[in-house]
Amino acid sequence: MTGTVAYGRDVTGTGKAGRSGSHALAVARACRLMDESAAPPNLQELAHSAGYSRFHFHRMFKTFTGVTPHAYVSVVRARRVRHELAHAPTVSDAIYRSGFNSNGHFYSASPAILGMTPQEFRSGGRGTVIRYACAPSSLGPVLVAAADKGVCAVLAAAGAPGRAVLARLFPLARLTAGDSGFAARVSAAVRRAEPPAAGRALLPVDLLEVCLHERVRQELSGPGAAV
Repeated sequence: MTGTVAYGRDVTGTGKAGRSGSHALAVARACRLMDESAAPPNLQELAHSAGYSRFHFHRMFKTFTGVTPHAYVSVVRARRVRHELAHAPTVSDAIYRSGFNSNGHFYSASPAILGMTPQEFRSGGRGTVIRYACAPSSLGPVLVAAADKGVCAVLAAAGAPGRAVLARLFPLARLTAGDSGFAARVSAAVRRAEPPAAGRALLPVDLLEVCLHERVRQELSGPGAAV
């Protein structure tokens, strides 16, 4: 009999192992649904689609990813607004196309999303100084970059290749390696942001990277966590 496979992993089985596989598959499907939906579904819709109660689905999602469904929706919206800011005719168009319900909502969230003003982001970082540092993780190297308002990029890269990606994202910014204090904060944030063991065992690597990078942003954007 052929087993059920979730993104290359066999999740057939009974008991705890089988339930874990089924839960991981439900979480992965929910992430794909949020990634692909024009208007990301809310918690009730995600839980219903997965066949669980809101409470059970919320707990299960965080157990595997380390982030909440709401945080993952924020990741999707942030990714869209960064794309739209680079391509839309105006900032207002980018805000509307990204799903923000008001300019005020976007501008209150923009420092955590962009690390700089929307105008600076659209200009390729013109006039900004961006510090960066790299740290190891269970998923591979992570590069974290920060401008004057906060984290502006978290990349699955390191060294010269990572700096090259950063230069393509912000061609008009001045890039500089962060000092030892900055590097230490980045390393500590990456350690605290490691994906849960349950997720590392069963979720696709690309989803784990998204969640790891979001947790790094959270760690470096929280109260008293100035970068």
